Amino acid sequence: MSGEIFVVGASRSGTNLVRALLNAHSTLWVSGETHYFDDLRPRLPGSGTEPLAGDDRERCERYFLALSHRAFGQAGEPEASRLDRDELRARAEELGGTGDAYFEALCRLRAEHHGRERWGEKTPRHVYRIDDLLAAFPEAKVVCLVRDPRAVVASYKDWHGAAARHGVTESPDLEADRERSRRSYNPVLMSLLWRGVVRASFAALERHGGERVRIQRFERLAAEPEAEVRELCAWLGLAYEPALLEIPVVNSSYATTGAGVSSEPVERWRERLSPREVGVVQSVCQPLLSELGYAPDDVTLSPVRLAWAWGTVPFAAARAAVVNRRRLGRAGQYLRRRAGSALARGPLPPG
Repeated sequence: MSGEIFVVGASRSGTNLVRALLNAHSTLWVSGETHYFDDLRPRLPGSGTEPLAGDDRERCERYFLALSHRAFGQAGEPEASRLDRDELRARAEELGGTGDAYFEALCRLRAEHHGRERWGEKTPRHVYRIDDLLAAFPEAKVVCLVRDPRAVVASYKDWHGAAARHGVTESPDLEADRERSRRSYNPVLMSLLWRGVVRASFAALERHGGERVRIQRFERLAAEPEAEVRELCAWLGLAYEPALLEIPVVNSSYATTGAGVSSEPVERWRERLSPREVGVVQSVCQPLLSELGYAPDDVTLSPVRLAWAWGTVPFAAARAAVVNRRRLGRAGQYLRRRAGSALARGPLPPG
């Protein structure tokens, strides 16, 4: 059996799609978001590498048990977990009893529950923790999703209204997530987040090489799904299976009936974003936009409107910090790490 698989990238960039594709494989299960490397791990002894006991072990177990009740950031209750504490502890002890062992135990148990041998995990913002992922799991591979920033920003804007538009009734938890997305939306802020993720992805590729880090372009996957999935499987050491292309239609805003990978989301931003928003995104994301081959749209944005858009960022960032406070982990470290990548200049490393 080959190594672990991690899926990272900007939120709304196609990480859900890649997870769904990989989970259709007969030998692999990629767990949903844990945020372990960005949230809990830095607060554990030895940053997750030392055996746990007492309060540290209790904190770690409650963290993962809560994730087995509700998704990260939705106030899961450890006592309501679908995972047995004794089983989690026993498996973690077999793996060394560290924080990293508990993380691996959770992912392994989830994979076994689905009858799979190999495991992975998808937390988009772990893109900033790729060094830690690969140090903790020396045989692992990381898939970094990259998507047109205009589509990413449009998906942020669109996501909170997609369910109502398609007549879908959702749970209160998902409704709360959509409201969080709505209140977090700001085109400059979303564009800066995209810049940071793209730079972090290409920097990791340069440090660790193409055997361990893969830049997966969303548009290529949407345009030629079979060819791209075959290539992705070969890179991951998975045998290609036709069932991988028979998943329900999945994209970063909503799921619809049918099967297969849809190309419709690629150009949806043209309908969802106003010309002003397109101009803002293109201005903030240049020159990376062109460097990655995304042709700028022919829109004109006055310097006054652009200055006004930048002026909204401090207020938008403060609002986003408040509504995302349960998801930020160590907020100061979170913001410093992302700001450094988002505001960096210069061309991307070759990839």
